[in-house]
Amino acid sequence: MNQDFAKIVEDSVKQQIIELYEFNINRNQEQQDQENGTDNKIESEEQAKRIAQLKRDQELADFEEKGGLSRILNDLFNPKDESIELDSVYQLKQLCKSYYETKNKISKDLIETLDALLNERPNSIAMKK
Repeated sequence: MNQDFAKIVEDSVKQQIIELYEFNINRNQEQQDQENGTDNKIESEEQAKRIAQLKRDQELADFEEKGGLSRILNDLFNPKDESIELDSVYQLKQLCKSYYETKNKISKDLIETLDALLNERPNSIAMKK
């Protein structure tokens, strides 16, 4: 404190000024701590989010490396277990699958035959004339 000021002011007032000064310093320090704490909390939350995202990305990469969703669906619709083949739903599925595969093959063959006939038709009409 300034020496001239200290001579003028009484001791009780000096004590109050010192207490007020210390209170102000403590309050500023607490505000800085809170701001730093908030920043630290935000940083730690962001870091936790980044870590969680990296963990999810790693799990997804591992999942895709093992075959991903296509492998799961393939295993689900085409089980390796022989006991499932006795299930009537599985047998019906296989029957429908073979029906539609045969139907697709026959329709492709028919389309190819009709295309061939269509391409040869002008020649055959000209020959008939």
